[in-house]
Amino acid sequence: MKIWEFGAVAERYDSLIPVDGYTYEEMMSFDGRSHKNDWTCRKVVPNINPKKNPKFGDYSECMGVLVFSQKAIEKLYDFIKDDVEILPLECDYGDFSLINVTTILDALDREKSKFEVFKGSDRIMYVEKYAFFEDIVKGHDIFKITDRRTSHIFVSDKFVQTVNQSKLKGFRFELVWDSEESLEDASK
Repeated sequence: MKIWEFGAVAERYDSLIPVDGYTYEEMMSFDGRSHKNDWTCRKVVPNINPKKNPKFGDYSECMGVLVFSQKAIEKLYDFIKDDVEILPLECDYGDFSLINVTTILDALDREKSKFEVFKGSDRIMYVEKYAFFEDIVKGHDIFKITDRRTSHIFVSDKFVQTVNQSKLKGFRFELVWDSEESLEDASK
């Protein structure tokens, strides 16, 4: 089993921001909490203005949260339907929705991972090497972990393969864990 960290090809594609702005608290509220019952469709525009011809991939970001094109939602729906909320956005440049990852797993194997914590705390500052509990991540194609609830989205190998086979644009993945890596390799 392989786990990949989600990222974007930010240097080639534009991101979105709400026309009416947003607060830090609002951005941090995408930590696994549901927004489906209080969501109102937000008008969004390209992050860098003015731009005559913004370029969007099938993946973008808004407020640090995933945004997928309708094409990406259709291709990935079977992988994401149980682990996310699809929240509509109003955009003059395409059909996009915010993807709120609501599955938070206590899946980080702290004994086998390498990480730094904030001074005087066990809260993780950054992770140098991830290790996951396979029995916990199995069956989840997109998720966050309890130690990184507001950032760092992880996906399965099936998710990555589907993105590549579907030729979806703007996605970037970094392999962060392979369950078949030998224990000797993991200690490096």
